[in-house]
Amino acid sequence: MDAFFMDGPQSDFPTLGELGREPLPFRFDQYKAHIAWCLQQEFGARAITIGKKAIHVHRDDNEKIHADVVPAFTFQLYGPRSGPFGLRGVTENGIALITSEGRRITNFPDQHYANGCAKNDRTRRRYKRVVRILKRLRNHIAENPDAPQSIRAAAKSTASFLIDCLVYNCPDTVFENAEIYDDVVGVLRYLSAVLNDPADGRTLLGMPSWVFWREVNGIKPLFGLEQAWTVAGAASFIGYARAYMEV
Repeated sequence: MDAFFMDGPQSDFPTLGELGREPLPFRFDQYKAHIAWCLQQEFGARAITIGKKAIHVHRDDNEKIHADVVPAFTFQLYGPRSGPFGLRGVTENGIALITSEGRRITNFPDQHYANGCAKNDRTRRRYKRVVRILKRLRNHIAENPDAPQSIRAAAKSTASFLIDCLVYNCPDTVFENAEIYDDVVGVLRYLSAVLNDPADGRTLLGMPSWVFWREVNGIKPLFGLEQAWTVAGAASFIGYARAYMEV
């Protein structure tokens, strides 16, 4: 927990001296490699595969161990200085990791869990059910040999996390139908309408809803330069899903 990444206002970025911290004697990639080594000692080198983000642990069917181990540091998000002495505190706590490609990924699992549960309670447990249905639909499209290869590839590349966030940003009223099928149709139609609304040339107040959408954690923008997906890609997946369901 003492090892952490941090972020803050670019015009007044917090320093290690200000926070009373010292640089670590090791890099994140060394930390990840050491965890992989420990797992190899426990499960054997052949059972361990190091991926871009996670360390995959595989065993035979008898032992039934198939797990992803994700090394991460604490992530601390700082706000601007405040008070007469220029003090500042952590505004949000999360986790962060660096991929094998050198890209930092941040996440806020505690906030994600709390907001997701609250959304699920407000929608009579429909929110998470719709998310599961759309993930299964994505898998079905990706594995359907009769679907065009381009559509199968697009479905396969659509992240589960993105689907979760897209459904989360739908109004609670979309989940008020009598049947779960109608909720799924309502979610797809709502997302299709919003994601296909262009933002070019508009004033801030006239922007489409997706510009202001956040991840389920409520902190990170859903669409931005650091994300692995785009609005166009999300709109394409929703379009394929609607066509597949003929809705």
